[in-house]
Amino acid sequence: EIYTLSLHDALPIWSAELSPGVSDVYKAGGGVQAHINESFLLQSGFYAMRYTHNFGYRPYYDGISFLMTSYQVNSWFTLGAYGRYSMGASHNAQHGSMLSSPFVPHTGYGVSATTMFNDIFGFYGTVGREFNPFEGKWRTVYDVSPIINLGKLFK
Repeated sequence: EIYTLSLHDALPIWSAELSPGVSDVYKAGGGVQAHINESFLLQSGFYAMRYTHNFGYRPYYDGISFLMTSYQVNSWFTLGAYGRYSMGASHNAQHGSMLSSPFVPHTGYGVSATTMFNDIFGFYGTVGREFNPFEGKWRTVYDVSPIINLGKLFK
């Protein structure tokens, strides 16, 4: 079977992030993922969010659609690409929101790579472009993060 998509591949999105005295962020939505073959994964979805912060007096709302794909080149190296569109980032920035990315999502796109040195340790990195609604300009963003598989580390 080359292409699979089933109900168990649905991705529910619900989260609440509370930082007392700073902000609260609530997200709800969903998505789907499709395994095109053993190596190729495609994910897409939409979620709505509501957030507030103590620097303002009102809640802000946003809707985010996203598309992500990844291709596992071999057992230790995976390439990916992503894109997301934030419907409310520019409006919220113009009306007093002071939260920037990564606290709230903005429109952006980019590529990613994951390399694993063994079953426990590896690195994840991205390079992309993100629209900064406060400045009205696109900017280049980078991220490098370590990966530690705690489940296998303490087995």
